Amino acid sequence: MSTQDSDVSDSNNSEASAASSDSNSESSLAITVEALKGAAETSEDVIESLRDQLQRAKNTIMKLQGRITYVQNRKFAPWSQLDNAVLAVVFEFVIPPAPFLNPSLVLGPNSNWCEALRMKKVLTMVCKGWRQPALWLLYRHVTLRRVGQVFLFTRTLQSPQIVPLVRSISLSFHVPVPDHIRSLVSRSLTTTLKKCTQVKTLRFSHDFIHHYFTQTVFHISTEDDAFLAVLREVGPRIQGLHSEKVYGFPAVTYPLRFLSCFPNVRSLSISLHKETWSTADPALRFPHLEELSVTFHTIEDLASHIGMLQRWELPSLRQVTIDPTTCTTPPNRYMESLVSFFRTHGQNLADLIIGKDIATCVDKKAIPETLAVHKEAMVSIERIVALCPSLRYLALPGPMETSFVELIRDRTPHVHLDIWGPPRGDVINVLRTMDDYRTYNGIRLVDWDLFAHDMEDVPRFLFRPPSVEETSSGPITHNIYNKHIVQTCYGLYLVGQSSFLDNLRERFEVLMAEAGEGEEDDEDSEMRRHINWSEAPQEFDFEERLEYAYVVDSDPDSDSEPSGAEDNNGGRFNTSEYQPREEEEEEEEEEEFIEECVREVALELALFKDAEVVDEVLTEADMVEMYSATLEVGCVEYVPWP
Repeated sequence: MSTQDSDVSDSNNSEASAASSDSNSESSLAITVEALKGAAETSEDVIESLRDQLQRAKNTIMKLQGRITYVQNRKFAPWSQLDNAVLAVVFEFVIPPAPFLNPSLVLGPNSNWCEALRMKKVLTMVCKGWRQPALWLLYRHVTLRRVGQVFLFTRTLQSPQIVPLVRSISLSFHVPVPDHIRSLVSRSLTTTLKKCTQVKTLRFSHDFIHHYFTQTVFHISTEDDAFLAVLREVGPRIQGLHSEKVYGFPAVTYPLRFLSCFPNVRSLSISLHKETWSTADPALRFPHLEELSVTFHTIEDLASHIGMLQRWELPSLRQVTIDPTTCTTPPNRYMESLVSFFRTHGQNLADLIIGKDIATCVDKKAIPETLAVHKEAMVSIERIVALCPSLRYLALPGPMETSFVELIRDRTPHVHLDIWGPPRGDVINVLRTMDDYRTYNGIRLVDWDLFAHDMEDVPRFLFRPPSVEETSSGPITHNIYNKHIVQTCYGLYLVGQSSFLDNLRERFEVLMAEAGEGEEDDEDSEMRRHINWSEAPQEFDFEERLEYAYVVDSDPDSDSEPSGAEDNNGGRFNTSEYQPREEEEEEEEEEEFIEECVREVALELALFKDAEVVDEVLTEADMVEMYSATLEVGCVEYVPWP
C-alpha cells in the first residue's frame, strides 16, 4: 500500500514538474514573441524615419536643381526695372545730404540746392520704372521759396500719388506776401496742410509767419484764422519746427501759445527778438526735444527770454546751438546769461555748437579792449563746458586759451573740438604746450569759408567719434557739384581757399619741425604724408569723378554738351572740371549773379504791382497763370510731368 502510494506521489510530482516546465516555456516564448514584435515595430519606425529623411533629401536636391536651372537661365533686369527699394537707396546717394544744401535765394540759380532740385526732377523723367522712387525723393522735402510756388504746389497736390510723399514743408519767402493776396496764400496753405497728413517738419521764414502773430481778433481774416487752426490741428504730429534765419532782417519770436501746439517736437529752432514772453506764463514741456537752436540779436533779446527758457522741461535735450551771428552786443555781456541756462539743462547735453561770432577773433595786433572781451567770454565758455559732463562735441570760433584746451583734453568722455576760423598762431601755440598733441586727435580746424557758402552745419554732420584706426587714415574729399571739401583728422576746408591752406601749411610745418627737432621718425613721416597742402586740380582724380553722382550739368534744360561728353578722339572729358579762375572771371561772375537776382525780384514785384491795380478779386487760377515757370529762375516748378 505504501509502495503504491509512493508511485502515485512520484507520478504526481512528475506531472507537476512537466506542467511547470511547460508553463515556463510558454512564458519565455511569449516574452520572446513580444520582444520580436517590439523589435519589428522599432525597425519599422527606423525605416520610416529613414524614408522621411530620404524624401527630404530628394526634395532638397530638386529645389537645388531648380535653383541651378534658374541661375543658369536667368536674365538680369534692365535699369528701368530695378526694385523701387534699390532705386531709392541709389537715389539717396545721388543727392548731397541736407547740410550741404541751402535753399536761400541769395545763393543764386546755380546753388547746391538748385542743382540738387534739378537733378531730382530729371530722375523722374528717365523712365516709368524710375518715376515712383524719384517722385518720393522730389516731394519728400518741399521748399517753397516764392509766393507763386504756393499755388503751383497746391495744384500739384491734386494728384493723389503725390500727397503721401510729402514729409516736410518749408515756407521760406524772401519777398513779403502782399496784403491783397494774403488770403489766397493762407487758403492754399490750409488746403496743403490738410491734405499732407504725413508732414513731420515745418519751417517758416520771419516775414511770412510774423503776419499771423500781429493780427488782432477783430482784424484777422477768415482765411488766416483757418490757417492757424490747421496748424493747431497738425501740431501734435510735428517733430521739427524751425524759424528760418535771414541775416539782416529782424527776427520774430514764436509766442508761447503757438509753441504749446507742438508738444512732440524733437528739433526746434527759435529766434529771440524783443520782449514777447511773460514770466507769468506757465513753463512749456517738450519731453521729446533733442535739438534746440537759439538765435538772438542783442543782449536785451537774450535777457528777456533766458529765464523762461531755463524753466522749460527738456528731459531729452542732447544738442544746443547758440547762434548770435547777427548780434551786435560784445560776447562778454551775454555769455554770463547763458550760464544759468546750461546749469539747468546741461547735464545730458552731448553736442554744443556756438556760432562763429560768439567770441571775437583776435590776433597780436588787436586792441587790448578786444582781448579783454575775448578772455571774459572764454571764461564763461569754460564754465558752460564744465556744466555739461556728458559733452562729446564742441564747436566754437578761435582763438583758444591754453587752459581751455587742456580742460577739453582732460575731459572724460573724450570731447571733439572744432575751431572755426583760420589756423592762427594762438591755436598752434596752444598745441605746442600739449605734450601728446601728435596722438590727441580731438582738435580740428574748420575753414571759415564754409560759413560764407552757407554750409555751417557741415562740420557737425561730418563729425564722428574718432578711433585709433581712423587716426592714421588719409584725407576724405567730398565733391559737392562745383565745391570740394577736404576732411582730415586735423582740418576741414574748402579747396581753392588759399588763405586758409597757406596758414594751415605754415603753422603745421613749423609745429612738426619743432616737434621733430630735425629728425623725422616714422610717426612724423606718417603725419606729414597725410598733410596734403596742394590746392591744384591734381588733388582730385577728375577721370574718376566723371561717374560720381554729384557731378551734373548746371543747366539740364540747356542745349550745352553734358559733363560726360566725348571728345574728338573718342575719350571722355568733363566740362565742369575745377579750374583756378582769374580775378576778372570772378568779378564778371559776381556781376552776372547780382543782375540775375535783381531780375528775379523785379519780375515778382512787377507782378505784385500789376495785381494791385486789378479791380476784380483774384482767384488761385489767376495766381497760377501769373506765376509761370519761366519766372521761377533757379527753381523747379512743383507740377509733375504727365
